[in-house]
Amino acid sequence: MSVDEPTPLPLPLSLRRPKIYSFLTFVQSASALSFSTFAVIHGVQIVIAAINGVDSANQSLLLARPLYQDQNLEAVLVTGAATIHVLAGLVKSTVVIRRPWKTLVALSSQAPHPQSNLESQTQTQLFRFHSLSGLVLIPLVGFHHHLVRRLPARYFGDSAFVDFGLISWGLQNRAYFTWGLHTLLIGAAVYHGVSGAALTWRRVFGTKAKAKTKIKTKSYCSSGLTKKIVGAGIGCALIAGLVAIGRTKKIPLRREYKAIYDMISL
Repeated sequence: MSVDEPTPLPLPLSLRRPKIYSFLTFVQSASALSFSTFAVIHGVQIVIAAINGVDSANQSLLLARPLYQDQNLEAVLVTGAATIHVLAGLVKSTVVIRRPWKTLVALSSQAPHPQSNLESQTQTQLFRFHSLSGLVLIPLVGFHHHLVRRLPARYFGDSAFVDFGLISWGLQNRAYFTWGLHTLLIGAAVYHGVSGAALTWRRVFGTKAKAKTKIKTKSYCSSGLTKKIVGAGIGCALIAGLVAIGRTKKIPLRREYKAIYDMISL
């Protein structure tokens, strides 16, 4: 009698096609870097409100608006980059979920593949809820975009001249909704951005040798603490800007902004 040889286990898609997985990782990082360009500019505009008043913040909106509200640039820096980043992340997650590396190791007594080690090291560089914060950002960013771009465009025919007065009116007259939306948006955006900023930069501009370098626990602890301090500082600055925007009394388009908020079923 002949003993049947065990059928070899198929490798996970991320291991059978490492080039595809690496390509998705690069696309995810590059799109994050592109969207971050807009996010940083917009964040600075909010902080200006805390430092020099809402009038200065509105002037910064006018100056920077051509950079990210141009029809072509917006499709690259904002909506396009955000969509590509989300899609690349979702595809990568399904690749890993289909055949988790732990399952492969449990069923076969083989040593872990280098790709598995890289994925594990990547996770240690991110905050614990990095992926969750990214998922939370999807509806938050979508609703903010709907509020400040789509609804004004529907009401006025164009949204290019809308300033922080729209948010000011909401903070004063639709307080629970507007404060809740933008506080969560700031918190999730800062958490997600600070968590992945360094890793994104290395993935796009770093060498392969650096990407494969093992992370020492001690250095991670120090860098993790630094990221938390930086994130807390950025978050506080943005919240201070939001408070300044909420306190402004000069809102020339009060009636129009009220009509825009009335278009939302609250």
